[in-house]
Formats: sequence, C-alpha cells, structure tokens
Amino acid sequence: MKKNKQLSYRLLSIALSIFLILSLVACGSGTEAETEDVDPTADFAEFRWPRSAVAQVLPTPQSTFGKIVWEDASGFYIEIGNTSSVL
Repeated sequence: MKKNKQLSYRLLSIALSIFLILSLVACGSGTEAETEDVDPTADFAEFRWPRSAVAQVLPTPQSTFGKIVWEDASGFYIEIGNTSSVL
C-alpha cells in the first residue's frame, strides 16, 4: 500500500512538472506583435500660449508647435514639440 502511494505521488509530481514546463514553453513561443512607428507629434499644430494668470508666471517656450491638452483658469497642460530641452 505504501509503495502505491509513493508511486501515485511520483506520477502526480511528474505530470505537474510536465504541465508546468509545457505551459512555460507555450507562453514564450508566441509570435512577437508587430509594432508600427507612430509619430507622437502627429496631432500637434501651432498653438497660442494661454493668457491665464498661471501662464503669465511661467516662462514662454520658444516653440509654438504642440497640443493644448486641457486649459482652464486654474491651470493648463500643453505638450510642446520642436524643442530640445525641458523647462
């Protein structure tokens, strides 16, 4: 009886090991998804620097090429292109 139990445990551990190995191999065998080159500035255009009180205390960037993401009286968020440094 004890030998049957040991054999059962051994077979179960072998089966689980094979399952684990096959699962890991299957996860890594997928084809790589093709990536396309996307221009992050594709939706940029000329913009006007905001006239809010918050904008008046910030340095005005040399570039006026970008995208105003949001703007209200309390602040704004602009993505600016054609610049080589961060202010």
